[in-house]
Amino acid sequence: MPDKNKVRYGLKNVHIAELIESENGAITYGKPEKYPGAVSLSLDPEGDSNNFNADDTVYFQTTSNNGYSGDLEMAYIPDWFAIKYLNHKKAKSGNVVEMTGGNNKPFALLFEFDGDVNATRHILFNVVANRPSLEGNTVEDSKEPQTSTLSFNASPVECPDGNSTPKSKASKGDSNYETFFTVAPELPEFDEEQIENIGG
Repeated sequence: MPDKNKVRYGLKNVHIAELIESENGAITYGKPEKYPGAVSLSLDPEGDSNNFNADDTVYFQTTSNNGYSGDLEMAYIPDWFAIKYLNHKKAKSGNVVEMTGGNNKPFALLFEFDGDVNATRHILFNVVANRPSLEGNTVEDSKEPQTSTLSFNASPVECPDGNSTPKSKASKGDSNYETFFTVAPELPEFDEEQIENIGG
């Protein structure tokens, strides 16, 4: 069928939105900033499953969703990103200096895949990136671009109704689809009927 995805390729439209937590713990977001130079993205689910065995079978199973760990490969790490989210500061000289004694700041990661025939757009709501490795090679007969990879953890956040989620996606026709990369993200809200349908 033509509307089925067979392969995903061409990571694009990577955006970063600042995560803002108020004194009472409420979370809002800033307007997304475009992060050019997307190469690849990988996500691994984090969590556990536990089985209770009875009658010689799995009688009951529990699972936990702790979000994702992943790697985001980009063409480079821009100074604005390093300063805002990787605990760097700009010195009087203009140098961008990596600092110790602080914490990297959380953000929302928005993206889509060019190979997704449905053009689904994704958001990870609470991402903290680790310091990237620094690599460089001497120039030989041909120049091979050197990319930078950010390892990160994407943890769940609490929604306004008390549910929690690490990730969401928007499809064509959803109310926020057209403004997904231009308007500050909002945490999802549900009504009781939606929650019952999800659980059932």
